[in-house]
Amino acid sequence: MQFDPMLLRNYLPKIGILLWLLACAVASGQTSKAGAINGEWWSLLDQDLSRWEVFTGVPHTTVDIDWDSKGNDGITGKPLGLGRNERGIFTVIMEEGKPVLRVSGEIYAALTTKEEYENYHLKVEFRWSEKKWPPRLTEKRDSGVLYHCLGKHGAFWNVFMHSLECQIQEDDCGSFYRVGSTLAKVPVDAALKLDPKQKLRPKFNPDGELRELAPGKSGTVLSPVSNEKPHGEWNTIEVMTVGDQAVHIVNGRVVMGLQQIRQEKGDGAVPLKRGRIQIQSEGAELFYRQIAIRPLTEFPEAIARAAGIRHQSNDKRFGHPIQDK
Repeated sequence: MQFDPMLLRNYLPKIGILLWLLACAVASGQTSKAGAINGEWWSLLDQDLSRWEVFTGVPHTTVDIDWDSKGNDGITGKPLGLGRNERGIFTVIMEEGKPVLRVSGEIYAALTTKEEYENYHLKVEFRWSEKKWPPRLTEKRDSGVLYHCLGKHGAFWNVFMHSLECQIQEDDCGSFYRVGSTLAKVPVDAALKLDPKQKLRPKFNPDGELRELAPGKSGTVLSPVSNEKPHGEWNTIEVMTVGDQAVHIVNGRVVMGLQQIRQEKGDGAVPLKRGRIQIQSEGAELFYRQIAIRPLTEFPEAIARAAGIRHQSNDKRFGHPIQDK
């Protein structure tokens, strides 16, 4: 049979992503059931959640479960721990033959990939449902995608790992939150309040001053705009990471750019370029679909520009710390 080079060209993207996923699995010492390939994307979601594990935090006192260390804030107390997907916090339903993840939100918990990833483009779709639970009955619906997760389960709030958060919250999608011992620099401008209950927070500006969040604080940089669709509609959240830089995208709009991502270590910090991925259960019911990932070697020029990234990841200069006021 005559060799057809066009046939090889058609399969090269799939071969490449398989090799990348294999490298991620070997590096993290994990293996799991393969996801479905769709072009160059690799699905992380299946009916059995085979690529994930569940860590459940501290149940609220109102949760109907036999546990001797509940709390009033979802944080203080003893976490249920690994493998305790109590009361169906994370479940998969099928819609039109495709898996959809339901996050109940009833207990603070994290759905965590078994593997670590680096240099990737992650895309998820989500929509809010109606249910809310204590201690956030009167708060905005909240969740989030945590990436470059490292260390032990439950290191932060007795439930999440040290990580970087792409916020998913009503009217606040795409904002950046430091979770635990991570660090990053973000170009910012004037501080603002998301609502009257909150302190002043810096706002992302791709042309602003590159500044670093103060070590030891749960730092935040707000998205400059709310690009979320009306309640109940599907939204698309994307996280791109290359080396020690990352970009958050909400419904096609770049809303955050991170540079010089690091992890605190001793009296200093070391570059942070890889880690696991977590989906948060945080007091509100919502649904996720199309959780997919593909390898990424560089940011498209337009996206890098919109994120304020000038490809200066080796810049040794440090900006001024931002203190929570």
